[in-house]
Amino acid sequence: MKTKLTAEKILERFDHMFRKRKLPASVTSMYWGLQIQPGWYNIIWDMCLKIEKILKLTKNTKFAFRQIKEKFGAGRFYCSGSNDKIDRIIHKAERLCGKTCEVCGRPGKVEDVCGWKVAVCSVHKKRM
Repeated sequence: MKTKLTAEKILERFDHMFRKRKLPASVTSMYWGLQIQPGWYNIIWDMCLKIEKILKLTKNTKFAFRQIKEKFGAGRFYCSGSNDKIDRIIHKAERLCGKTCEVCGRPGKVEDVCGWKVAVCSVHKKRM
């Protein structure tokens, strides 16, 4: 487990991937930051580390996230300037989110809670 991650730490550390967040909301959804709960922050961090390695190897300067959000209990990560290797890393992280509690990061699964699809562990399902 990493030190206490926050959305701001992720955005600052990987600023080159999240640079579109500095644009107005009328231009990009990244303006709103990471639209996920803290339980997925480690997944995002690990994904960004892997993507960063590929960006350095390929000298890719065009890659940027356009939006990171939760939808139907899974991660949805939209980007531009990607390639096949990066796409595979992103898809793996999206699938992992559906098996990880979005609240605490423990193993979980997508559940129907009050009509909403959410990825939660058994503890947080009971609290919702």
